[in-house]
Amino acid sequence: MDGIPISFDYKGKHYEGKLTPVHGAGAKVWYLMINNYYHGRLMYIDKWVFHSNSGEMTDLAELFGNQVML
Repeated sequence: MDGIPISFDYKGKHYEGKLTPVHGAGAKVWYLMINNYYHGRLMYIDKWVFHSNSGEMTDLAELFGNQVML
């Protein structure tokens, strides 16, 4: 799988990228890639959690998780 395309708005800016699965992690860990740049890691541990280098977009974990589930 090459990744799941994702498009969303955050703090007045539009983003387009993809959620790519981390090989060997099952369907529980995904990387958010925007313009071939790593923005963070989405994980499922009893609920969706998003960790980013900048500390931003953590409140979008459920939105990202819903895209994976679709």
